[in-house]
Amino acid sequence: MTAQIREDAAALAEADRLDAAGRHTEAIDVMAGAVKRGCVTSMTRIGARIMVGDRAPMLGEQGAGLIEDAANAGGGEAAALMAVLRGAGVYRTADWGAALDWLTASAERGFGLAQGALAALAGAEAPDGKGQIDWRAMRDQAAAEDWSVAPDPKTLSGDPQIRAYSGFVTPAAAAWMIGRARGRLRRAEIYNAQARAAQAHENRTNSAANFSLIDADLVQIAVQRRIAAAAGAPFQHLEAPAVLNYAPGERFAEHFDFIDPRTPGYEALIARDGQRAATMLVYLNADYEGGETAFPRLHIRFRGEACGALYFANVLEGEKADVRTVHAGEPTASGEKWVMSQFIRSRPALPGASGGGFFQP
Repeated sequence: MTAQIREDAAALAEADRLDAAGRHTEAIDVMAGAVKRGCVTSMTRIGARIMVGDRAPMLGEQGAGLIEDAANAGGGEAAALMAVLRGAGVYRTADWGAALDWLTASAERGFGLAQGALAALAGAEAPDGKGQIDWRAMRDQAAAEDWSVAPDPKTLSGDPQIRAYSGFVTPAAAAWMIGRARGRLRRAEIYNAQARAAQAHENRTNSAANFSLIDADLVQIAVQRRIAAAAGAPFQHLEAPAVLNYAPGERFAEHFDFIDPRTPGYEALIARDGQRAATMLVYLNADYEGGETAFPRLHIRFRGEACGALYFANVLEGEKADVRTVHAGEPTASGEKWVMSQFIRSRPALPGASGGGFFQP
């Protein structure tokens, strides 16, 4: 180990210690010193943090620039993040081919998350670290799947719009999203208007894994591209998704997905950021009993098939909340239910995203 590698490792350890103590500005200062010495890992960490405002000021464009510099300097993690930015069109022009190129570069540099994601997009077995892998050939295999188109739906309701899809994602992508969510699960919460905070509640007993921009990978972005295509919405209108897990007996009682303008402070929020105009649920598995998605006012009960999806509009014309869309995730009787939940806004939801326009389901 060279003297610089030891010095960089010591700086990162010190930054971790300072963060743990709540001294975040000092932690960034320590990493900034390492960046001056050419530490790609510190450059990546600072870039990611300021890009999303994680224990730091939110400086999106500058953060993306640092990540790109780190990727160009050979950083594996930074290259994987660049794949996400190019795939999503956040702070950089959207380009799926360029996104796959960055993901391939990250895999070639030995970044495990990128290797697994590229294999999932290619529908190949996850790499086991043994033998040589032709990552370029795997990239070409991944490019064969066009995530910018969606399969034809089956209409369950014309008013409000509710549509079901079969074969919405590949089995490899579904398995990857489940694997990514394991270890990140936390008790799902419900917003308490009186306390003005999200809290655990008996009406919602399932768990959720949330993925911010810096937690994302290109498999997630691929699935979201297909969701945008199915919804007829610009990608920029998609919120950060969540993967939901329902263990036996867990449920989410009747609720709405739209932002209720009667909740204190939410009318201003809707005016500024738009309404949750639609929802897409992607069913990642089917080896469970029970767990239907039920719309009691519409007399619809839907059990998603593995790799299928369900789309429903939450609002009427003019972003007016549609109370007919009250729905529930019914308790599972046996097995675990895994589903990716995606809200679609009426206005752009992604920071640093260009374009978008207005989306009306």
